[in-house]
Amino acid sequence: MIGLIEACQYSGATVLDVAQNAHLFLRQPHSSKKTELVLQTASRIAFSENCKENLSEKFRLISNLIFSANEYWDVGLRAKEELFKNKAHKFVALNTIFSETKASLNKSLAEFNKNYPHLSELATIFIEDGEVLAKHRQDFSGIQYREIDSGISALFTFKSVCPGNYFESLGIDSSQKCQSSADLFEKYKYFLVNEINIDQIDNKLKPIVGLQAIEMMVACQDDRWGTIEDSILRIPNTMDKGLKENKKLFDSYKNKAVECGFSPLIPEVLSRLSSFHRLKSKRIKNLDTIEINDIQKCQNLHQIHYLREWLNESSLLPQLFS
Repeated sequence: MIGLIEACQYSGATVLDVAQNAHLFLRQPHSSKKTELVLQTASRIAFSENCKENLSEKFRLISNLIFSANEYWDVGLRAKEELFKNKAHKFVALNTIFSETKASLNKSLAEFNKNYPHLSELATIFIEDGEVLAKHRQDFSGIQYREIDSGISALFTFKSVCPGNYFESLGIDSSQKCQSSADLFEKYKYFLVNEINIDQIDNKLKPIVGLQAIEMMVACQDDRWGTIEDSILRIPNTMDKGLKENKKLFDSYKNKAVECGFSPLIPEVLSRLSSFHRLKSKRIKNLDTIEINDIQKCQNLHQIHYLREWLNESSLLPQLFS
């Protein structure tokens, strides 16, 4: 069992690594320090025998790429869809959002590829898989969409830090290029935790599946907070059957994590920390309102943390995507 003591040890190793490389962790611009720390700790838990290299710089670049990719998939591609509806009064604003999120993604990708050229194909496939998911979102239930969305980032992260053919030996082909929803279902089948029978999977897969279950616990919580934004952006989420079913799903994921060998305390503590972080980020957010016609004047739009929330709080999200 991966208990609380082991998890604390892995967390401590991550904090020590960050402390020794503070100049990298504090470097600007930076999309999400929380994401970086979570990815480092999760990778240490799942691949403690494989993660021997210094991780700080790699995880800074990974977390930035994941963050900018999600902004592009969720907001940028949705803006691109609206562009083709020929609504002239929205064109400049929508084109600005699409262009800025695309530019941010390209910048993060270029920096990652410059430092890790041998992983450039993996990074490209990661972005393409996310685009396929966004474009075919109507083919997925809320649960399936969230699980594959999470799985795309998890596979990219873990493959980036786990050497050799570890995933291929488990039947996961990270190099597979997806063109349809069926391709995504096949490639990310081990990340569809809600449908997995834990007793029937390889023991080497259990840390990955368990971490995915914990991630989906957090996703269930995030979906409760982001229901309005997801609805406007037409992003399926785990609230599509209501709050009661969402809470049942949360408990189911917790049980799956325990079945995979995690102490019950780990998912409970992580979910509470996620709730605390969300409440704190809501409290400290300082948003300026902006008119739809002025959005192109907003410099460095791509550097706004949680762009879709900023758009929603500025009352632009429903104006742009209704």
